Amino acid sequence: GPRLADPALKPGRNDIISSAYHALELLAMRNSSPLFRLRTEEDVVARLQFYNTGPDQIPGLIVMSLSDKVASLPDIDPRYEQVIVLFNASDTPQTFSVPGAAGLGFRLHPIQAQSPDAIVKQSTFDPASGQFSVPARTTAVFVQGEAARITIVKDARPDSRRNFRFEGTFPGGSGSFYL
Repeated sequence: GPRLADPALKPGRNDIISSAYHALELLAMRNSSPLFRLRTEEDVVARLQFYNTGPDQIPGLIVMSLSDKVASLPDIDPRYEQVIVLFNASDTPQTFSVPGAAGLGFRLHPIQAQSPDAIVKQSTFDPASGQFSVPARTTAVFVQGEAARITIVKDARPDSRRNFRFEGTFPGGSGSFYL
């Protein structure tokens, strides 16, 4: 009550615009992957996992994973293989190792990487250790892209200058072309 009545804490125009922009970023990230919009109980149970649980948990830190790497379920996201979200509600930066993340190519979500919020851009992932670091009072979203596959085939076509065919699957599609 007293804090709400304090005129020094009244948000200004820039505070309101910044909050609105932040909310739009969150909605855009939610829309960027079907993993954020799981529709069935089976999907939630198989694809959602929480870390930092139990008696040794770091207070104020929620770490969750949304995975498209479930053998028994179809691939629902052509862009991202896995999403890791860290909610740091504490007033200190936090570092957390996610089991199995070492050696993987996680990066800050492109929307946050281009955000005007300089604090969220301080969030990092160390592939050598599998550690995610997040500033105080920050939610950071990290994504691991789908693996790409390219096959090069030498075609014996003496009458054509296009002797190599490239075939591949990549995030968002597949196709082939000739050189």
